[in-house]
Amino acid sequence: MKKFLICLMTILFFSSSVYAQNPDQNKDEEIKQLKQEINQLRDQFKGMQSFYGQTINNLQTRIEQLEDTPATQHITSIEKEDVSKETQSSQSPLLYSKQIGGSTVKLINISFDSLFTMGGSTARESEIDKLQGGAHDPKKRGFTTQNLELSLLGAVDPYLNSEVHLIYQINKDGESKLEVEEAFLTTQSLPYDLQLKAGTYFTEFGRLNTQHPHSWTFVDQPIINTRMFGGDGLRGPGARLSWLTPLPWYSEVFGGIQNANGETAFSFLNAAGEDFAELTLIDRDVRSLEDMLYSTRWLNSFDLNDEITLNVGTSALLGANASGTDTQTQIYGTDMYMKWQPLFNNQGYPFVSWQTEVMKRDYEAGEDKDNLDDWGLYSQLLWGFKKNWTAGLRYDFADGDGPSTDHLRDQRTRISPKLTWRPTEFSKIRLQYNYDKAEHINDNNDDEHSIWLQYEFMLGAHPKHKF
Repeated sequence: MKKFLICLMTILFFSSSVYAQNPDQNKDEEIKQLKQEINQLRDQFKGMQSFYGQTINNLQTRIEQLEDTPATQHITSIEKEDVSKETQSSQSPLLYSKQIGGSTVKLINISFDSLFTMGGSTARESEIDKLQGGAHDPKKRGFTTQNLELSLLGAVDPYLNSEVHLIYQINKDGESKLEVEEAFLTTQSLPYDLQLKAGTYFTEFGRLNTQHPHSWTFVDQPIINTRMFGGDGLRGPGARLSWLTPLPWYSEVFGGIQNANGETAFSFLNAAGEDFAELTLIDRDVRSLEDMLYSTRWLNSFDLNDEITLNVGTSALLGANASGTDTQTQIYGTDMYMKWQPLFNNQGYPFVSWQTEVMKRDYEAGEDKDNLDDWGLYSQLLWGFKKNWTAGLRYDFADGDGPSTDHLRDQRTRISPKLTWRPTEFSKIRLQYNYDKAEHINDNNDDEHSIWLQYEFMLGAHPKHKF
C-alpha cells in the first residue's frame, strides 16, 4: 500500500509541475506518461482497485480534459491569483478577488442562462395553458421563451455569501416581464453547525421547489408542484435557520418563516381577488405571527455502498390562507432520491437515478372552514447511458376535492419520456413527449399528446446546485 501511495503522489506531482513549465510542449508527453502510469497501477494493484478506483478514475478524467482542451487554457490556481482583473474578466466568470482577514474572497460570479422550447400539442391553444400550468412551461404551439436568468453569486466577506437571480420572461402573448426570483444571504461561520439564510428565496420544501428551470431534468414542472405552489413555485421574503446534526450520516434540519402573501404563495394568502376552489380570495392583513408562513424540512443522506447514494426527506408547511378571515393551509410532503454511479465512470456517466415526491394539502376554505383535500405525486427515472446522453421517464398524478371542470383540482395523469443531449456543460438539447389525461378537458374521454424540443445555452459558470 505504501508503494501504491508513492506511485500516486509521483503521478500527481508530475501532472502539475512538469506541465506548468511549458504547457504547449509538454501536453502530449503528460498524456502519454499518465496513461502508462495508470496501466501500471491497474496491473500491479488489481486487488485494490475498488479502494483506489476513484483516484485512478480522476486521473483518467484529467487525461480526457487535456485531450479536449487547448494547452494554453490550462492555468494553475496559483497563476490565476496573479492574472490581472482585465484578463480575468475576459477569460473567467470570477471577475474580482480581494484579501480580507488573510483570506481570498471572490466577490462576484456572473452567469446568464437562456431556455427556449418549440413544439405543439393536439390540445387547443386555450387548453395548453391549463395543461402546462407551470409559469416556465411551454405555453403554446410554436416557440416559447421559457426563462432568461441572470445570476450573481459571491462572497460579501468571510462570513456571508450572497446569491441574486433575476429572470426575464416573454409570455405566450409576447409580453415581457422582469422580476427578482431570489436575492438572499447565507452565513458561513455560525457555531454549532448552524446556517442562517435571509432575503427572498425558494422555500426548502421537497427537492424540486428550490430548483431553477434550467436545472430541471424535464421540460416542464410536475403537475403536483403546480397544484400546491402555483406556476412560479413557493418563494418569498423571510429567513430560515438550518442545523447540520452530529448524526453519523448527513442529516440536516431546516426551519423558516416567510411572508404568506403574493402570487408566489399560491396556497396561502396569495393575492386578493384571485380564485381558489371557486372562492374569491379576500384582502387579509397580517395581524400577527399566525398570519405568516412557516416551513420545516428534515433531509438525510446515506451511502448504501460505494456506488449507491440515497437521500430521503420530509417537509411541512403551515400558513394562513385568504379564503376566510381565520383560515389556514397545511401541506405535507416526503421525497426520495437514489443514484447509482460506478466507481469507474466517464465524467459521471453511466448513472441511474430515481426521484419521487408525494404531497398532500389540507385547505380550510371559507368562513365555514370546509376542508378541501388535495394530493399527488411524481416519480421519475433517469438513465445516463452514455457520456452527455440521458434518457428519462416521469409519471405524474394529482387529484383533489373539486369540480371536474377546475383544471387545478380535477384528476390528472401524465406520462413523459424524454431524451437529453449535452454537447458541453454550457448547453443542452432535450426532446420530450407528454401524454395527458385530464378531466377538465376530456369531455369525450379524449387524451392529449404534446411534443416539445428544448434548447439551453449558458454564459459563465452558474452556481452549483445541491446533490
